[in-house]
Amino acid sequence: MIPSVVVKLLQKIHFYYPIGLTNIQNVYPGIKLIREKIFKKMNEIQNNADTPWKAFVHKVKAEFTYYKISDLGHLQFPNYLLNITVEEREDKEILKNLEVVAVVSLLINFYTIFIKKETTYISFNIKESGDVFPECLIIYNESNVENELFNVIDFLKVSLSEYFPRHKFLQHKILFDYKVKGGVPYGYEDELFEPFNIFSYLFSNDLIHKKYFLLD
Repeated sequence: MIPSVVVKLLQKIHFYYPIGLTNIQNVYPGIKLIREKIFKKMNEIQNNADTPWKAFVHKVKAEFTYYKISDLGHLQFPNYLLNITVEEREDKEILKNLEVVAVVSLLINFYTIFIKKETTYISFNIKESGDVFPECLIIYNESNVENELFNVIDFLKVSLSEYFPRHKFLQHKILFDYKVKGGVPYGYEDELFEPFNIFSYLFSNDLIHKKYFLLD
């Protein structure tokens, strides 16, 4: 039986996207609403407006001065996205990145937090050209981490609940497990016909072309 929250998420996808009719995507009312939300967000950023997201990022940077904090709220998608880089190192021909990712959707009142561990293998010839190929991307949550990362996630949850009181936390796995056919997440063309997960429609499209493994 499909969880009730998934039904709610699917209803939102159908509200914003012309599922089964990607040829009218550019004129669909839901897509116009998405553009309006992005325009409003970008206008606030450009004007350096005092917003809940700005206050949240400031609080996170003040708390974790020893980590690299990347505010990706400027991306052309109806969301706010923050990366906390916990580990970033190169070991011979291997690049390793460990990040805590927080995403606030502007299409539905949910946010999610997960850990992204990416290993990139670089051959000598490929490195000369400047191209890299991710080979392993693992996405998981706090049940599989040490206390240090658990504390980071807990801090993010408490802070997001403070600045976005109408939003609720949603475990990431459900967003990646369920996929929708016949639509294209915002920012991509209609020639892509593969099924896309809920995360790509409502939270972020930055992982669309990446292969990943999910852990509970």
